[in-house]
Amino acid sequence: MISFTELKHKADNLYPLVILEHYLNYRVRYYLKKFLLIIWVVSLTLLAASTSAENIPSTEIANFLITYAFDIRAIFFLLFSAWLIVKLLDAFFYSLYFDTDNKTTFELARTLHLSDQDDLTASFFQSHQGKIILMRLGLDKKQFNEFLEKRRGAINDVEFEMNDDVDGFITMADYGLALYKIDEELRDFLSTQAIVEKEFVKTIEWVKESEEQKILHGIWWTREKLARIPSLGRNWSFGKVYLLEKYGHTIFQDKNYQYLGGKDKIYEKYVEQLENILLKSEGANAMIIANTSDVAMNVISTLGRILISGRINTALEDRRIFILDGTVLIDAMKSKVEFENNFNEILVQANNAGNTLVVIPRLPSFIDSAFEIGVDVAEVLSEFLSSSSIQIIALTDERGYHQSIETNKNLMQHFERLTIKQIDQDGALNILQKEAIRIEAEYDILFTYKSLEKISESVIRYFSESEYSDKI
Repeated sequence: MISFTELKHKADNLYPLVILEHYLNYRVRYYLKKFLLIIWVVSLTLLAASTSAENIPSTEIANFLITYAFDIRAIFFLLFSAWLIVKLLDAFFYSLYFDTDNKTTFELARTLHLSDQDDLTASFFQSHQGKIILMRLGLDKKQFNEFLEKRRGAINDVEFEMNDDVDGFITMADYGLALYKIDEELRDFLSTQAIVEKEFVKTIEWVKESEEQKILHGIWWTREKLARIPSLGRNWSFGKVYLLEKYGHTIFQDKNYQYLGGKDKIYEKYVEQLENILLKSEGANAMIIANTSDVAMNVISTLGRILISGRINTALEDRRIFILDGTVLIDAMKSKVEFENNFNEILVQANNAGNTLVVIPRLPSFIDSAFEIGVDVAEVLSEFLSSSSIQIIALTDERGYHQSIETNKNLMQHFERLTIKQIDQDGALNILQKEAIRIEAEYDILFTYKSLEKISESVIRYFSESEYSDKI
């Protein structure tokens, strides 16, 4: 078991940040940097004007600039120094905040070091995140304060203990759960509000993640963010793909893209995995396996949305996504030779273009239809799958994959599999939590955890016939 003193000791390396945030928190630093930068730019303008004031005809402004030239110069350097100090404080904050040797989260460290050791429960809910947790639980602040005043006793640092089976890194959720188990009066109070252990812990985790995202939002120097800065002139030398335009369409013309709506949040984690596959130097082809072909196309549509928004890795920013319509291609051909020649030419043009992602929906059906006219699609594809100038994304449902593709070792050696799992209620809650934060920033409203839980439950109750991912 871990005592309160031992737990607090684990957070000692974050104590300087606790002091910094107590007196000059990151929001104050953010606005202070902006204010100092604006004033510094004004002083820079005055400094530039004062250096050439002697060439200006004698006026009150010119005389002012000449008289106070030294003071303006001093203010210029003082403002720059002040701005630099705040920037350095930020650098100090981030260097400790993201230190891999940390044993607790920063917010837990702040809560522990600022706690009243005679009443840990009250200190927990009076902390920065604790106040937000109360709101997310839907608890009235006045009612909760009355509960604190009427308690028979409070949990102190001597009574506190928590299991030492946590996975090395301790979070607010671990600490909150320990308090929940020790403080019987707290459990009883939450029970009267229909709040059970799972809801309590999940709410703390939601608050923790949303607060961390606010910190991460101000960081621009991560590899992922730097890789998404647009480049100039990269797509000027790429060629045309006339046959793909004739027998297919871009992702932006696809009906799944046009009706994607807010479902892109569901598939973003799969797009990250797809990006990693496409970034490989060789064999950067993907086989997306999903419950239905529409779900697979939704992943491609999400990739298209991230691409057009400029949030994609710069190594992929010049890619054009084309959907090959296999049915249209086969129906337009009058013979095996004509189909084989046109299909081969489509791949040649895409390969020569150098920036084309060719998406083949319902690959098993396409293979079967082509086989009926005597063409081995897998054999034609295999000539291009090892090329670094063309990338192919094949889509299939699970049944088609197991029946027609999985056994074709020659084909599968060129593809990396990406399996899309059907979203469950917990997955839906995670998506709803992210959407709730976005909506709250836009409108003056607040979502509680219970309200999001009700939304996800209602989806199952009233839309039981469709895919869960299509309901939310």
